[in-house]
Amino acid sequence: MDKTFLAKLKQRGVIFADGAMGTMLQEKGLPPGAPPEEWNLSHKEEIVAIHQAYLRAGAEIILTNTFGANRLKLAKVSSRKSVKELNCAGVEIAIESIKNYPDRWVAGDIGPSGELIQPLGKVSSEEIYEVFAEQATILTDSGVDIIILETFTSLKEIEVAAQAVKENTELPLISSLSFFGGLRTMMGDKIEDIVEHLEEYADILGSNCGEGIEEMIEVITEFHKFTKKALIAKPNAGRPILKDGKTVFKEKPSLMAERVLALAKAGSKIIGGCCGTTPEHIQAIVDKGSGLNICQFCEMV
Repeated sequence: MDKTFLAKLKQRGVIFADGAMGTMLQEKGLPPGAPPEEWNLSHKEEIVAIHQAYLRAGAEIILTNTFGANRLKLAKVSSRKSVKELNCAGVEIAIESIKNYPDRWVAGDIGPSGELIQPLGKVSSEEIYEVFAEQATILTDSGVDIIILETFTSLKEIEVAAQAVKENTELPLISSLSFFGGLRTMMGDKIEDIVEHLEEYADILGSNCGEGIEEMIEVITEFHKFTKKALIAKPNAGRPILKDGKTVFKEKPSLMAERVLALAKAGSKIIGGCCGTTPEHIQAIVDKGSGLNICQFCEMV
């Protein structure tokens, strides 16, 4: 475990994270509906290439390609690979990718289970807890520096997941939710309530995915009203739209870069990208935001 991450976060103005993995893999030929995590075993060189492109662009945190590598999600896509096999491979690839990049961190990526918790669904909180504890433990044992829970739309689920991570690992925890068209999650959760329930577990709070950087500024501003915790922002490259039967993201790197200062002023200590963002987006964000790594933002932690 890299025990310096939270200390570095307190000292630094902004730390930069990577961009999208899934949409990058789709551009490289990942079939629609296929689990990206299986490419950790079959297309290792493609994953390494994406990680290293983000590292060259200036990303200091890269996320493992393990977003959907939990027991319940893998069962839904009929994967024949084990949870341990896919998560271990994802961590191994990320660690290999940063070996020539000092002072970079690997975040073990955990996404939602793909199920609704009772009474809305059939899965109990206890089963969900075990699913997340299993994945978090494997990622930790494999050598990640941080755990990130991302793209959650249910406060109930991410609270169970955060508890599972904190009770089964000693790593820094990022808890990130998605907001679409406003300041509530798809399940109707308000940011004030999210903070109240997650502050006990998460070292860093915030948001990823959702819409573009302008909407993300509003979300982070709202988070900053209710917490002194460090905040993460990984917006999409704009709102996803359907064009010729394909999902596209139209925010250009230059547009996202123009709003980095506003995102930092809203309270973001970690800035990266989500769906539709590329190494070019991250490069533009880093180039524009590198001057923010000064003490003017240190009081935000």
